[in-house]
Amino acid sequence: MARSGNLNIDPTLLIRDSDKLMLYDPALYIKLLGQSTSYLQFAYLDKEKIWKVEQEYATFSTGIPETQIRRDMIRQMITLDAKTTQCNPDVIALILQRYIDSDPASWNRVTLGTELPPSIFVAASLRGQLVDGTQFQINMRRLQLMTESLEIGFGSEEHARIALIGNALEDTDPYTNNPDWDYLGKAVGIGTTTTDSDTITTASLTTPSGYDLDDVEVGGVITGTNIPSGATIESVDSSAGTITMSANATDDGTGVAIYPEIVHANEDYDNIAYIALAKAS
Repeated sequence: MARSGNLNIDPTLLIRDSDKLMLYDPALYIKLLGQSTSYLQFAYLDKEKIWKVEQEYATFSTGIPETQIRRDMIRQMITLDAKTTQCNPDVIALILQRYIDSDPASWNRVTLGTELPPSIFVAASLRGQLVDGTQFQINMRRLQLMTESLEIGFGSEEHARIALIGNALEDTDPYTNNPDWDYLGKAVGIGTTTTDSDTITTASLTTPSGYDLDDVEVGGVITGTNIPSGATIESVDSSAGTITMSANATDDGTGVAIYPEIVHANEDYDNIAYIALAKAS
């Protein structure tokens, strides 16, 4: 049965399926936004990690007896709760959002004072798999790690644990911050690149369906084969099938993959986080 409706759900996939149960303890990978481009597995964490979406609704009622006629979501909060047993300065500084003084000869100091440094945000990915081996991810585009209370216990039979909370926030530039992640505003297409030329010729889009070069966003990001990192879209000529970039292509290629940013009707559905399961090959 085809996917359809406001949520694009296939009803036949709502049946009970024991192969889709979670199997393994997922690992947390993070990337410091604005500081690094690669993801690293974050610290040693307890097995239990809680990813939570809280939704609050306003209700509208009328009549006697009072009857509810409408319910609309007015607030959402997306959080990650975990505990780490790793007690090195960089982990503590990130969780506390505090500054590391690395100048002393013998110490790296996590400093606490009456003023706070600007917050650091991360992109975060919980990665695990299901019973049938399907890869499973929860990707949070812009996460602020913090702790409401730092408690390091001493003298216990177990390693001390530091609780951390991550609040998932709106990412106003999802493609720039995570160009390798899927995003509703990221199209898939093909085109021809020429070494030292800023123009992609014979360009066309293959997905999402219903979108073409007229929907490509001037000023948006473009990635792909032979396209240098950080390139943006300078102009588009849909009749000629060309896209002009802010940088020159690094090599010749015909029918190579390109991923231009587009103006998608539903892109605001996809600017905080997403749950992803790998498709069968």
